[in-house]
Amino acid sequence: MRKLILINLFVVVLAFTATAQNFPFGQVDIDALSMKTYANDEKAHAVVLNEYGESRFFAGEIGHATITHDYHVKIKILDKEGLKYGRIEIPLYNTDVQGMEETIDQLQGITTYKDDNGAVQTKEFEPYFAITVKKNKNNKILRFELPDLKAGCVIEYTYHFVTPFFRIFIHGNSRPKYLKRFRLMKLTFLRFGDITRF
Repeated sequence: MRKLILINLFVVVLAFTATAQNFPFGQVDIDALSMKTYANDEKAHAVVLNEYGESRFFAGEIGHATITHDYHVKIKILDKEGLKYGRIEIPLYNTDVQGMEETIDQLQGITTYKDDNGAVQTKEFEPYFAITVKKNKNNKILRFELPDLKAGCVIEYTYHFVTPFFRIFIHGNSRPKYLKRFRLMKLTFLRFGDITRF
């Protein structure tokens, strides 16, 4: 008698490299708005008040995988030279193969500042103002600028990045930082093919 045995091995490995948590969007304390200089570097033009990143790895069909990265940052603009940090550029890569391209969605941004009367004001970024500029066949740049930029304001933005390519996300630059949290979630699927035995 012939027996057909199908074996599927499904293994999920979930690894956390940190217990970091994201921070609430759009909340700015009065101390941050009142800050004139950064005590640890009085020449700084801007300082990162809070920064969070979380990456996830998903295995799909053989030879294909997806990496997602959520990024969230809050920055205090100390003077006019720091306004450049409110003008964001994110590089995106693509190939000629359908579906092999990097995308960004869930883009949010907000600027918080004190007006001439000392009242706290906020202005939200409208995502449709973001533009994608093609550099060459395989490279594009997503550009956007936070609204109502001025010395003394606090800017904040967040986005969800999706890529089919292997990437290591490093958000390092010359800005001094108060607090930085990153979290890596590795989700691996191992599936062995069906085995037929007679």
